[in-house]
Amino acid sequence: MKTKEKVRERFDVPEEEINDFTAKDSWEINGETYNFIEDYPSRDCDGECHNVIVQRESDKKYFRFNWQYSYSQNYYYEEDWIEVFRKEVTKVIWK
Repeated sequence: MKTKEKVRERFDVPEEEINDFTAKDSWEINGETYNFIEDYPSRDCDGECHNVIVQRESDKKYFRFNWQYSYSQNYYYEEDWIEVFRKEVTKVIWK
């Protein structure tokens, strides 16, 4: 049985809107506060890639944005912020 996929909210946040996208802090964007939750590295580029998870304070939704420091382009920030959903994963370890 196929489950219905949730519609993800997306919006663009230009680099000028946030003073430092590499910070592990909170940002005020268009009257909303987004709090830093997690930064997990990725191997999808030719340098140092980051997927940053933030939480919007007003409705507690989570969003992801990406930035990278690549050898060829220096810093690159992707303006597209996309809603993500938290998924709990349980790992079974046999002893």
